[in-house]
Amino acid sequence: EKLMVSAWSLLPNNGTRLSLIPLLENLLSRPFHSQFLKVPVKTKLSPNLSLVRSRETNAIQPFLGTLARLQPLPMISIEVLISLATDYSCWHEVRGILEAHLLALENSSEVKVQ
Repeated sequence: EKLMVSAWSLLPNNGTRLSLIPLLENLLSRPFHSQFLKVPVKTKLSPNLSLVRSRETNAIQPFLGTLARLQPLPMISIEVLISLATDYSCWHEVRGILEAHLLALENSSEVKVQ
């Protein structure tokens, strides 16, 4: 988390950051993130497979939380964000990013949101 925030802030210019956004969107859109959403976990009380409980491991949620802390915030596609929120139940993180997008657009001299 801290490494990504530091690396992002040390990039030489916004052009470099802009070139990384499609790569971030591609990484976030990959289907392999869902393979660990239901991982069987053996416990000491239930070592046999019929009594195994599952544990959810959601890699997208903390990744989006880290993205929300990047300055300047990468403008990830709204479609990608909504898809991630739906598929990985990370509405809280996506809402924060979308709010930051809206604030950035409102403060932009080129685009005014009404």
